Amino acid sequence: MKKLTLLAILVTAGLTASAKAQATNQSTAELNILLHPIQTIIVNPGQATVNLEFKTKDAYKNGVESKQVNHLNIYSTGGFEIKASATSDKLTSTASTTSTLPLADILLTASESTADGITGAQYQTNVPIAITASPASGSLLVSHTSGGVNKNIDITYKAAPDDDAYINKYIRSQSPTEYTTTIIYQIAAK
Repeated sequence: MKKLTLLAILVTAGLTASAKAQATNQSTAELNILLHPIQTIIVNPGQATVNLEFKTKDAYKNGVESKQVNHLNIYSTGGFEIKASATSDKLTSTASTTSTLPLADILLTASESTADGITGAQYQTNVPIAITASPASGSLLVSHTSGGVNKNIDITYKAAPDDDAYINKYIRSQSPTEYTTTIIYQIAAK
């Protein structure tokens, strides 16, 4: 019995020592920071409508343009591209469903804004607007290899028809005659 008691004491002491040897006073956890791409683009609300007005003989002959300062505001967590597109190849009259103007007459020029512009970006000039159902395949206006927060871009809209191409597009029942389309701007990670 003495041997059995001694054996039980030794086994208990061994288990206790083993449990103490395996006990830890620290542990680890892995921490990950997961950065997802975020791109936002906003057309300046005060410039949501852009008018290209033909009021003179020179305008009808040479075309007109309108520079919209700080027209686009972007936020991007990294390199990005900005593209422009429309879903139709024409501007339609609000006075007549049969009278249209070709979208190909409209060119866009992107440039760095003086207020919070994007230094070092690649700005495109005299870009025709892509006609596409997918804005992602639009016409490239701006690209940059790094991101930015609340950065502005100027956009110049230019109507450059052939000499006097719009001369017979005025509709007397509507003064001024208005032709319209919607331009879609999209920003995507590069």
